[in-house]
Amino acid sequence: REQPWLAFLSWLPVPLGVLALWLPAWPPLARRIAKPWASLLFFALTRVVFAWVVFGVLGHRSWDWSGFLLQSQAALEGRLPYRDFPSLFAPGLPYLFGAALALSPEWGLLALFLLADLGTFLLLARLPGGRAPSRDSAAWAYLAFPPVWYFEIRYGQEEAVAALFVALALVALARGRGLLAGLALAAGQLVTKLLFGLAALPLLLGSRATMATRLAYLIPVGLVYAAMTVAGLPWMRELSGQAGEFGSGPTLWRLPQLWLGFELGRFAMVPFVVALAIGWWRLIRRTADGVSLLAWCWGCFALLAPKLLPMYVVMVAPGLAVWVAREGGRGRFLWWGLYGFALATVWYADSGPVQGLFGPVGVALGAGVIVLTVALDLWLLREVWRKG
Repeated sequence: REQPWLAFLSWLPVPLGVLALWLPAWPPLARRIAKPWASLLFFALTRVVFAWVVFGVLGHRSWDWSGFLLQSQAALEGRLPYRDFPSLFAPGLPYLFGAALALSPEWGLLALFLLADLGTFLLLARLPGGRAPSRDSAAWAYLAFPPVWYFEIRYGQEEAVAALFVALALVALARGRGLLAGLALAAGQLVTKLLFGLAALPLLLGSRATMATRLAYLIPVGLVYAAMTVAGLPWMRELSGQAGEFGSGPTLWRLPQLWLGFELGRFAMVPFVVALAIGWWRLIRRTADGVSLLAWCWGCFALLAPKLLPMYVVMVAPGLAVWVAREGGRGRFLWWGLYGFALATVWYADSGPVQGLFGPVGVALGAGVIVLTVALDLWLLREVWRKG
């Protein structure tokens, strides 16, 4: 509110990024930019140069960044997550971040995020479509999706690490390496966050997953969480508190909760679970793969979850990028750009404008972005329901 023009300038890369994402759909430029170097240039501009401006020139560090440093330092000192310090993340994350911090206290975490991000792109480039910008490239769809690079750099979010394990599992499943896919999903579940299950479970239930895939995930994850439970580590405590924040984020519930005080109480998860079960029952009967199941799962969660932070989409972005790219037409590609715009913008819309800090115009604009996000979630569910 005090510096609206600064907020506007910090948001401006989002619409510019959407236009860049859509360039392969514009015939006059499609052939000229269909080169791998164009993707690497885009990575350099949106990650390296953007990080230099945010971290170097402006010296900006998000609130979450401070939390990462505190947890990393605690892990390096030998303290246990959940028991000695609160954590919303998987048990291995403080130690992974601690290792990055030990390598470089100033740049270790950022380097980890950038390397994970680059690794995800290079993995997806091994799928059909390659690494050059095009509508049928999952690698390009991931690379140019605004929430991926914007939340990673502008807000210092860690979901790029989770995306790396999802991409590894996707490539392994595509090549028939079920055991490797299961191990990748288990590693992601143990070193990122509990919500990683939103990406892992659909891939485990998809038609390409094997019994080896499922066991490679279930055995290590089950053993670790059983051991923590037996040891009395309260690993669900912080997550339970977060789950009680009904109506937070750009879901179907946001405006009714904000304006009417609407609450579902103990039944908050029921709509999500019911919608998820109905869709998965239909898709599994049609032998849908994990990508379609993931798209349906994310659509239900984004629309009906009690709480949603827009940066969560980065975690499932590799799977959604594959879903977008394999259709080949303009419909999903257009939706992908609009969805990226909405999710990267709604963080601003719901941080003052929709609450009335900028008058009626701000309320209308903020509410419009939330409604747009909900409408795009509904389009995703409709498309998956019809076509898989």
